[in-house]
Amino acid sequence: QIVSIAAQQCQDEDKQLLAVALNKRNQVFEDNKEFIEADLQFHLELARLCHNKLLFDLYHSLLYFLNELICVYLQYSNRDVQSEQHTRLFQAVKAGDALAAQREVEALVQMEKETFLQARLIGSD
Repeated sequence: QIVSIAAQQCQDEDKQLLAVALNKRNQVFEDNKEFIEADLQFHLELARLCHNKLLFDLYHSLLYFLNELICVYLQYSNRDVQSEQHTRLFQAVKAGDALAAQREVEALVQMEKETFLQARLIGSD
């Protein structure tokens, strides 16, 4: 729901800030800690675009709680595919297309589920 709201309420300045967050996220592949921080910042920026402090605070707490899972996820994910997915999400939000943004985040979540399943299967060997 956050991406739908963000797409509907995104202003020009918001789009610029989100673009900066996306660019940083997509440029820091080599350092896992820096990548995780940049990824979290991108998602927090999406939440900020909703202009709802309570929603932002809840999302902020949730993302940092999931930090450990993100570390595991990075071991098995394809960062190029992730970057493409995040870029499509950004483009949908920038265009103000709430439905496309929702589809992109659903595809991202599905990819993450598959990656976690793969990590679990590989880790159980």
